[in-house]
Amino acid sequence: MESYAEEARKLCDALLCALAEALSLERNVFLQKFEPSKESEVKVKVNYLPSVPKARARLQVLKDMKWTTVSWPPDTLLLNFGDLVEIMSNGRLKSSRHRVMPPVGTDRTSIALFYNPPPHVEIESVPMEDADKSRIEEEYKKVIVGEYLHRLHSSRSLSTGTAAIKQAITFAKA
Repeated sequence: MESYAEEARKLCDALLCALAEALSLERNVFLQKFEPSKESEVKVKVNYLPSVPKARARLQVLKDMKWTTVSWPPDTLLLNFGDLVEIMSNGRLKSSRHRVMPPVGTDRTSIALFYNPPPHVEIESVPMEDADKSRIEEEYKKVIVGEYLHRLHSSRSLSTGTAAIKQAITFAKA
């Protein structure tokens, strides 16, 4: 498992650099919040989904307060940006709420990987410019990673339904 986590960390680091470059930002602007890398958190969640006899969607995302079915090619890597990347990207990359429904006809196992900066790190929106080089105002306030994640998990466990789904990210709005 340690070897898997280390390789996953390397992949996540490369993806963070690629995302920064895609947004025309300095390559390490997101990655620097994950330093020292040995203190960043890699969490793995293994999900066993027994099959169901009735047809149901597999992956759904919350869009416009409605669950929408999403498909992707089999045997591919699916990336779901979390709230911390949304904050650091000043909303240019959006986090999405999602759920996985049981598969039809065959059991399924999925592995979810969560990669977070160290809990004590303070993150904020990276300064950005629009097309005419004017600074884009930050939409999010600074948050401490551990405190934010605690608020996120508390709001999820205390609330139900789609109305409460974005409580934590709303808290982070400036």
